[in-house]
Amino acid sequence: MKATIVCYSALVALAALMVTTGCQEAAVTDPEVSGRTDPAQTSADSSADEGNDSAVAASAELQGTWVITRVEYKGEDVAGMAGTRAVVDGDQVAIESPGARAVSSMTLDPGKNPAWMDTTNSMGRTLAIYKLDGDQLWICAGPANAGSDRPADFTTSAGDESMLFEYSRVEE
Repeated sequence: MKATIVCYSALVALAALMVTTGCQEAAVTDPEVSGRTDPAQTSADSSADEGNDSAVAASAELQGTWVITRVEYKGEDVAGMAGTRAVVDGDQVAIESPGARAVSSMTLDPGKNPAWMDTTNSMGRTLAIYKLDGDQLWICAGPANAGSDRPADFTTSAGDESMLFEYSRVEE
């Protein structure tokens, strides 16, 4: 029972992670309009814009409905979570299971290797990594608000509190 509660908490935290996505639009400063002529600053702005563009593109790839096909915790499969859905809409992700719904915001950093995903909801902030391959999505997330490190790879073991979620895209 305790593992199920921990797993559900991580699932809710995952929703928060997905909602905090870097999908929010960043202000773009045009040096022509602002009168700025410092090329170093223009280059820095350009790099920031490129980073935001990649986060927006990554978020666009995650849009839609996903269904959990497998969950792993402490190196073992977790029963009872298959079929839970994650609905990504803009920078929000809703985790939906029978009788429960949790919404989070998400922030993505696809420039990291592996790519980073952070979610925030009422449980706090969750640090995760993700990998997208077509209609398959893997997310390995640490516990919410635990001050723990971000997972380094897509595995779990008896000695850590990370969870691995495997999702398949639902055709709409």
